[in-house]
Amino acid sequence: MGRRHAVTTDANGTIYVAGELRSGPTVFDDDSPKGLVESGIAFVARFDEDGVVEWVAPITGDAIGIQTDDIDVDPYGNVYIAGEMEGGGMYTFGPGEANEVTVSTQGNFADLFIAKFAANG
Repeated sequence: MGRRHAVTTDANGTIYVAGELRSGPTVFDDDSPKGLVESGIAFVARFDEDGVVEWVAPITGDAIGIQTDDIDVDPYGNVYIAGEMEGGGMYTFGPGEANEVTVSTQGNFADLFIAKFAANG
């Protein structure tokens, strides 16, 4: 199961959600392989105006957790999220993708972040 932290829509009615994952594989859409997140601690997802999943981008990590506090979309469909990462450890945005990014946090304090996802996830 998961918990959403931020939701927005674009001019076309496309829905964008950012949130955290709380346990095991999470299925956003039974009919689409794009709707399954095998592992991760957070996600960014895009749904069409009818609520059908278009893509889900997981965020993985070995630290305490990540919280997405805000989400926005630019006129080109790029998605921006902002939030905080807790505890010392590593976080990977877009794991397995050609443009994956891994960042580390230090100590037990929260580090702030801003991340950009392309219009296609």
